[in-house]
Amino acid sequence: MRSTPGTSIGIFLICSPVPGWLSAQRFVSIGDGPKYAAMYEVAGRWAFETPEFLKVKGFGPFESLVKNFMRIELRPMSGPAGADRR
Repeated sequence: MRSTPGTSIGIFLICSPVPGWLSAQRFVSIGDGPKYAAMYEVAGRWAFETPEFLKVKGFGPFESLVKNFMRIELRPMSGPAGADRR
């Protein structure tokens, strides 16, 4: 299963039985920086290694258009800004 033009793989991850994928959002920049961004909530790092995810991951026919891909792991803050610094 691949995303089709005008859709996001996130839609497939959330609407199909892909374990560990909890939510997805897409964003468009209102300033400098990359034009588009996507944020996914996953249950853990293991969600990137399931057979279901490995079957649909990638950019398909849009691979040549992706210029600025990076994966950033975040966790919720549990208190005031700066309180969670390690």
